[in-house]
Amino acid sequence: MGFTRKVAFEFSLILFIVIACGTFIIDTYKNFSFFIINAYLIVLSIFTSFLVSFFLGKFLIPILYRTSLIFFAIYRLLIAYIIFILINY
Repeated sequence: MGFTRKVAFEFSLILFIVIACGTFIIDTYKNFSFFIINAYLIVLSIFTSFLVSFFLGKFLIPILYRTSLIFFAIYRLLIAYIIFILINY
């Protein structure tokens, strides 16, 4: 569509943040009793996710701007494969 990589990435990031926050709010509303019982685990998970995303973002965003998206796609597929293997064992 003629967008630069940077604009496409920023747009995708903004969409992701809105969707993730909306999903969290809806799930919390539907499962409020579960949230209260496990609040410390949920807060720890959010904090850990933020830290990992922040540091990986600092590392991967400059690479994303300079190189082809194929490396980003390979990275995502490898992470998905590792998670799939870990879940099934």
